[in-house]
Amino acid sequence: MTELRQKMIRAMELKNLSPHTQRAYLAAVKGLARHYRQSPTAITKEMIEDYLLALKKTRASNSCGLVLTGLRFFYAHVAEEKLQVDYRTRKKLGLRMGFAMANPSLF
Repeated sequence: MTELRQKMIRAMELKNLSPHTQRAYLAAVKGLARHYRQSPTAITKEMIEDYLLALKKTRASNSCGLVLTGLRFFYAHVAEEKLQVDYRTRKKLGLRMGFAMANPSLF
C-alpha cells in the first residue's frame, strides 16, 4: 500500500466516513491515477477536468459527482491542495410536493 493511500485511509477514518464512502473515494483517486498512469499529486487541474468530461460520457451524473467529491477530499486532506474544478452535476428539475399542493392551479 502506498503512502498516499495510507494517508487517505487515515484521513477518512478520522472523519468517520462510512466504509462504502471510503471505497468510493479510494476508487475515484485510483481511477484518476490509473487513467493518467501518474501519481494523483502530479496531475493538474486541467487533467482532472478532462478526466471528468471523459467520465461524463460513460457514467451517470451522480457517479461523476461522487468521483469529484472523492477527488476533492483527496486533494484537501491528503495532498493538502485546494481543488477548484468548474464541474457541476446536473440538478434534477421537478416539482416538490409542497410546491404543487400550494399551487393547485398548475394542474
